[in-house]
Amino acid sequence: GTADGNQSYQPEKWENFNQSDKFTMVQAFQVDLMKGLTLNASANWYYAEQLTESFTKDYEKTPGVFDRTRSSKADYSRDFRQTYNAVLNFTRTFARDHNVDLMLGTEYYDKYYRYYKAEGQGAPTDDFGDLGLTDKGENKRTIDSEHKQLRILSFFGRLNYDFKNKYLLSAIFRRDGYSSLLGDNRWGFFPGVSAGWIFGREDFVKDNLPVLSFGKLRMSYGINGNASGIGEYTLQGSYNTQTYNGNIGYLIGSLPNAGLRWEKTATFEAGLDMSFFENRLTTNFTYYNRLTSDKYANLSFPTSTGFSSVTNNNGELRNQGLEIELSGKIFEKTGHGLPAVIFHSTKIKSYRCLIIIWKETDKMHSKSIPVINCQTVHMKKSGSEAIRKDMNLMFCICIKPKIFTNRKTKFQPTWLTNTWETRLSMEQEYGITLAQTNKTVPATYRSNRVMLNGKM
Repeated sequence: GTADGNQSYQPEKWENFNQSDKFTMVQAFQVDLMKGLTLNASANWYYAEQLTESFTKDYEKTPGVFDRTRSSKADYSRDFRQTYNAVLNFTRTFARDHNVDLMLGTEYYDKYYRYYKAEGQGAPTDDFGDLGLTDKGENKRTIDSEHKQLRILSFFGRLNYDFKNKYLLSAIFRRDGYSSLLGDNRWGFFPGVSAGWIFGREDFVKDNLPVLSFGKLRMSYGINGNASGIGEYTLQGSYNTQTYNGNIGYLIGSLPNAGLRWEKTATFEAGLDMSFFENRLTTNFTYYNRLTSDKYANLSFPTSTGFSSVTNNNGELRNQGLEIELSGKIFEKTGHGLPAVIFHSTKIKSYRCLIIIWKETDKMHSKSIPVINCQTVHMKKSGSEAIRKDMNLMFCICIKPKIFTNRKTKFQPTWLTNTWETRLSMEQEYGITLAQTNKTVPATYRSNRVMLNGKM
């Protein structure tokens, strides 16, 4: 019942009904037409509808003052969106070193929105809230409807080519048709091209700059389009109703604007990407020059025209600059929880790796250690990777070429120990420090990695 003391709280005086339903369905399939050639297609449907009804009975606004409008409302909306696309992919390697990746596709998007609304007042009693029973008098009823449709059709493609995974070339294009634009201006063509050289994979770079993990030069130029912020029928203009001397007439509400076209942004980029010391230090340098033409802007009109402004393509914006990014990992925990220093000294040009193998059961004094294998290898890969390849390795000792080549005899540590927790210090004679980094080897053998001057 009605609460005592608060005349405004009369919930039984308002009848409301709201229902909202949504449904989404996605279908996709792939067809392998031949080796390296596939077709992917998909369809996406989104459906939503909402129904709202309300009826307000007589109610007491303040003590002794009643509202007997008995207003009744109903509205219904439906939103249906469809997206269909099909993409053809072709991948093939020719003559071992020529890799080609081709993609062609199309996409269609359709959005249709409907809305209906009706209002009335003056129902005879609180028992009947139907719109058909409301007062038929002037300005007692209103009815309205709205329809909006937006469609976008696109064609696109991409060609990627590389030779030996070092020399890269890519070309792309898009052709988009947007229903909000008018006439020939609906269609826009947006191409792009890029090239790259992964010089870090060249043998002469590996030989002369072994601390470089990755190096790439890149350059690109492309055009993007934008037509956002334009209503479905904004450019067609509109009329509004106007009452004059008791008669209803029509006048222009907004000007038609058939000449509006796509915004276009042309971007040129040139960059250098490098990483060092097993990708632990990364640097990126990028120069960009971006020019937006036919940019949307408002053109103001004199007040005497009756219009404030109209949107046109009279804007232009240029943005250019240099982006520099430096990042690195200074410390990284090993599998057994001990941190290993991974920062490298830039003064070191290259390494030589001296590998010594022996059994743990042998005497650990250097003079009595039987050296099973002692060889010099170029340090193209890290010592830890070499250890993982051959679990029989006991030590992988990396020293400067100057230290190694100046010694007439084979490298022998001054002393060793088989205690796992102990560090071996050889800084005085060789400027190196031994640190344990691996506990996963069998009990018969253990692997350690030497850090040069405390730095890997």
